Amino acid sequence: MGVSVPRRAAGHILLLPQKIDPAQVDPHLQPQQEARLVRARRRAGPGVLQVRGLLEQVLQDAAADGLVMPVVENYRYLAPLLADMPQRGDVPHMIELGRRYEARCASVRQRSAVPMAFHVLTPRERDIAMLVAARLSNREIAEKLYLSEGSVKQYVNRIYAKLFIEGDTRTKRKRLVEMTQH
Repeated sequence: MGVSVPRRAAGHILLLPQKIDPAQVDPHLQPQQEARLVRARRRAGPGVLQVRGLLEQVLQDAAADGLVMPVVENYRYLAPLLADMPQRGDVPHMIELGRRYEARCASVRQRSAVPMAFHVLTPRERDIAMLVAARLSNREIAEKLYLSEGSVKQYVNRIYAKLFIEGDTRTKRKRLVEMTQH
């Protein structure tokens, strides 16, 4: 068989033979098979073949030098291609590291969704601060978090102190809401 032509189908790349080996194809199906392959090659275009060739070269260079991080850091983009690569050498290791790397990046992005100023707060204080910013009363927060209203009031005062928010209650809550929006 000749060089394979990748083709995208439902998020995966399919490998189609560049040239059909007549011994492998039933003589009655050969013309139909060749016509399908010609259509598939037109849809896939030459760019996909070049990308696959470049990836194979990168994987060879990485194996020779023991470098996996460039592939791991770009796993999000290379995942469909890596899944279709022969699972030899460092490829399975790269795939596993890529999955872990993406999971770690997702957790970092999720954590960074919390306003920067809130990083001085404990997780419980952050939860309460977000509920205060959502304009819930101390009683509503207490019910939601199974705390007493007095405990919520103490938490809220500690939050204001840690964030250096001063003024009357309305001003403090307004300032807290502003902090969550930035």
